[in-house]
Amino acid sequence: MSTRFVLAPLLALALLLSAASSLAQPRLVQYTDPQGRFTVLHPQGWRVSLLLGRVVVVAQPGLNSACLFASLPRPVEAQSARELLDNAAKVIARLQPQAAPISQPHTIGSNPEVCVQRFELKRAKANNTAVLRAVRRGDGTGQFVFYFAPAGRFSELEPLLLRIARSVAIPEQANPTGSASEVRFVTYNDPAGEFTCAIPEGWQVTTLPGKIIVVSEDETQVVCALATARIRPNAPPAKRCAEEFLDLLKQLADEVVPAEEGVQVCHVPDIFAQALRVKRGNVTCAAQLTVQRYSDGTVQYYYYQADVQRFLDLEPILCRILSSVNTTGEVGK
Repeated sequence: MSTRFVLAPLLALALLLSAASSLAQPRLVQYTDPQGRFTVLHPQGWRVSLLLGRVVVVAQPGLNSACLFASLPRPVEAQSARELLDNAAKVIARLQPQAAPISQPHTIGSNPEVCVQRFELKRAKANNTAVLRAVRRGDGTGQFVFYFAPAGRFSELEPLLLRIARSVAIPEQANPTGSASEVRFVTYNDPAGEFTCAIPEGWQVTTLPGKIIVVSEDETQVVCALATARIRPNAPPAKRCAEEFLDLLKQLADEVVPAEEGVQVCHVPDIFAQALRVKRGNVTCAAQLTVQRYSDGTVQYYYYQADVQRFLDLEPILCRILSSVNTTGEVGK
């Protein structure tokens, strides 16, 4: 038998296995958040962003394939992985409202304790399979991970998505000295009855025309959180809304500079996120803007800022304020 006929199939097999290995384990690069809040590994060309200071989003360009949402690993109040999963499901319902559960939650292990639930995610171009995992460790820390990919490629991409999720880390120097749980919050009820929110005791609340709520540490508003109701029926895409917001912000500040390129986090709903540096006088602030446009054409804005020296300590407090805002009344008035 000719040696050529023996080596040819072996060479083809070697090339096939090499290609399969390359597909299963693409080269990952490290992303470092410009504010120093976290690091994560991701395939070259994927986009990374942070929503409301707690949810890392890693997605393929175009958002038509694999995408992952992972909360930062931090102490949690949940007493079990199932309770943590139920809380995470409320967050996912806002980010991916078209996700429908196709299995009951089931718990694995004890330390760490893991609770898992599968979903179907119907999208315009293809149906996706999705998984929500909640992990609660014995030291009281926890994290949730939600990831999806096209149903036909889910088994192939799931190991990669889990590898990305497990790489999310908070650098030691980024651990805040304070915590939102250590601050006394009180409920603020708008005198006009249009909204309620939780604010740190002693902080100030200002309402502006157009259903805009500003919660600030003091009258300087250097440290503040801003939220709106669902406003502007027939609003343009979230990215354009963000650009308009930045144009307005530039009129109020001496300098507004993107800390990095903005990220299209989702298409349904349409979510755009942008990290910023804002300078007013001799004070430089780190800031985060998130714009969410809903399928009915309305849009919501979330913005917070703090001086760079205290940003990591204050961010959990500012995010808790924004998460607590509950607006009522007619949209667009």
